[in-house]
Amino acid sequence: MACVGSCAWTRTLRNARNINTTWNVTVNNAPDVNVVVSPSTFSFTAPAGNPDVIFADGMETPPVFNASQELTITATPNMPIGLSFVRIDFVEANGLAPTAHLFVAVQGQP
Repeated sequence: MACVGSCAWTRTLRNARNINTTWNVTVNNAPDVNVVVSPSTFSFTAPAGNPDVIFADGMETPPVFNASQELTITATPNMPIGLSFVRIDFVEANGLAPTAHLFVAVQGQP
């Protein structure tokens, strides 16, 4: 994304687990850009019902997980021109899921 001053956008994450999870966000900023993610911590609640029952109605219909979290990502480049790459890590606080990553490319403009 090309930014003059700063720019922001949103991303929606969805729960893919049938357990309660809490996620911490870490941004690995490059020297020439500052990226902030809000909120920096969020939780998903497991769906209601018995998580051990995959096909509750006897048909091959998987359960639907509707929990989602909207994140706001704000980038402020510290350079007039150039492209920087930033990795955003999502770490489950209790080790209940593998770390997930989101990569962001930011280009400063004169």
